[in-house]
Amino acid sequence: MALDLTTDQWERVTTWVRERSGLSDPEALTLFQDFILELLRNLHRCNERKWLEGQLSGLVENPAEFLRDLGNFLRGLGASAPPLLDSSTRFVLVAHVPYKNLNAQDVRATFAPFGAIVSCRADVDARNLLIQFQKVACAIRCTKAATLFFNNRFVTVDLYHSDPENFGSVWLIGGTPSPEVVDSNPAPLSAAKPSPALFNDRVQQVQAIQQNLFEQNQRSAETYKQNFSQLFESKEKLLRAHQSALQELKQKILATEDPSSISQTMSEFQELQKNMESLGITPTAMVQLKLQKFNLDDPSQFPVESPRALAVKQKRTKKAASFRRKLKRRR
Repeated sequence: MALDLTTDQWERVTTWVRERSGLSDPEALTLFQDFILELLRNLHRCNERKWLEGQLSGLVENPAEFLRDLGNFLRGLGASAPPLLDSSTRFVLVAHVPYKNLNAQDVRATFAPFGAIVSCRADVDARNLLIQFQKVACAIRCTKAATLFFNNRFVTVDLYHSDPENFGSVWLIGGTPSPEVVDSNPAPLSAAKPSPALFNDRVQQVQAIQQNLFEQNQRSAETYKQNFSQLFESKEKLLRAHQSALQELKQKILATEDPSSISQTMSEFQELQKNMESLGITPTAMVQLKLQKFNLDDPSQFPVESPRALAVKQKRTKKAASFRRKLKRRR
């Protein structure tokens, strides 16, 4: 969500940033002001509050308090503060959830003890859940709990500050009603309205379709993971067999002094190497397969981030580091 401010509002924000900085040096104050304003103008490209607080670390005493006060100031101007500036949220992001636990029953059993659950969305491809609690305290309590969620140590739970509408579309709990369609030829007033029972039946039909799609995606992902594991095991066996054969040929070459025998053994050695390349079991290829298997078994060890978002973060990090060095020299 990008900040939509008028020229006057931007000027008032600039004044607030300068007053809040506490800096007396004009050049350092200008650098701080420009850095904060650029962050605000590019908030729509950022989706992590922790990263935003990291950019402010060392520039302000308390980054979390600074962002909270900035959000309150923007709301005082009559502008809608982006979710990243609001520390109070009822949403939690549950990452790296096992496929077998991506269902409403397991979600309720695991998270209901922390408070009433309003809704839950699932991003099946990323194996993430977005849970909305009834109260902010419930969401905070959930993230602070020393609990092994779904009996899996790789599952993480964090507060979610981005726009919930940008999350996955599979609803496990709750849901949003579809917008009404205005009929160009409205029925007469005497026409009977659809009964609540009929409406509930339609809702159940839609939810059933969503559940079927979710289960299909889940089965496809499990099948792919199983097939990949079998392929990897087969290639590992082939690699060990070829390595043993290469080792035997190496010992044979070292043990003989007959040139013709050495030449024949070298030909066999090269033929085995070609077979390894054609089968895709060279050491380099196996390392790539091993990394892919690790990523399937534990995605948290190899996080995948979009190159564009990563470039923006790297640029902000470099600029923040440069500003800190200049500020340190000024002090």
